[in-house]
Amino acid sequence: MSLKAQIIAECSRQGLLRNQTAYVLATGDWETNHTFEPVREAYWVKNAEAWRKANLRYYPYYGRGLVQLTWEKNYALASDKLGLPMLLSNPPKPMLVGNPDLALEPDNAVKIIVTGMKEGWFTGKKLSDYITLRTSNFTGARKIINGTDKASEIAELAKNYDAELKASGYGQANAKPIIPPPPPDAPIPGTPFPIQPDDPGTDTPVRPQPKSHTGVWVLGLIVVVALVAIAIFTPIFKG
Repeated sequence: MSLKAQIIAECSRQGLLRNQTAYVLATGDWETNHTFEPVREAYWVKNAEAWRKANLRYYPYYGRGLVQLTWEKNYALASDKLGLPMLLSNPPKPMLVGNPDLALEPDNAVKIIVTGMKEGWFTGKKLSDYITLRTSNFTGARKIINGTDKASEIAELAKNYDAELKASGYGQANAKPIIPPPPPDAPIPGTPFPIQPDDPGTDTPVRPQPKSHTGVWVLGLIVVVALVAIAIFTPIFKG
């Protein structure tokens, strides 16, 4: 996986918005001279290490990585944030303080640029100060790293990366489709259709109804009344 792809994956893992990820990519692109490869500060100077030692007051903690991590305190912070073990020296030192070149290792470099910009390690300014769901202040966001230096150029890169990420579907992998509510009379998905009064359902046997004996009792009553009448009136007619 390329370092650009690793940056995108790390941004996604840390929950960065698409426009925030675009600005991280733009920063990494610019700070590495469009290579997305970790670099050392002033790498283009002849006899660069001697020049750094002679000219950089924070030597040997000069800029390294996909974004220029400088000063001992920031190397110590990054070492702690990355969860790197302490260097077993006397006295013990944070791993990146004891070995600052570890900031050039790809995995470390990716986490430093993403987490550092998210949390504001470099200048105290962080991504959410300029880039949110409602706004993409790509020009102002340069203050996360280095004041206003090349702010407009990096902002243009961020716009291009934002469009690229949108086209690739960044942040949409876990989006749930919007399902319209069913009409009032429609059954709720996953539940059986309601049983209508005249439809007992194919799986429900019809309970037999008891037979009515009302007609038999009425007929019997009529017969009894007739017999009583015959018994009463027959002697009268004979007399």
